[in-house]
Amino acid sequence: MAKISESVEVANLSELGDYIDNTPGLAIPTHDYFEITSEDANHNPLTIIYKSGGSGGTLVATITLTWDANNNVTSGTLTKP
Repeated sequence: MAKISESVEVANLSELGDYIDNTPGLAIPTHDYFEITSEDANHNPLTIIYKSGGSGGTLVATITLTWDANNNVTSGTLTKP
């Protein structure tokens, strides 16, 4: 499991994805499907799962995010099975 332990400011989920893809140890394995499986009251994603082989395929990673009251990501954990 890799955990983001430094402060990172991102303007949107695309920037967060770029950060994850370009940080050694945080890259998400090859996948062709992702799904937001839970969100908070402001519709910010809390859990994102990534799979290889479509929606019924093999889980390759899970990202769990926490958000502050201003809708900024405050922490994230990447778990690889």
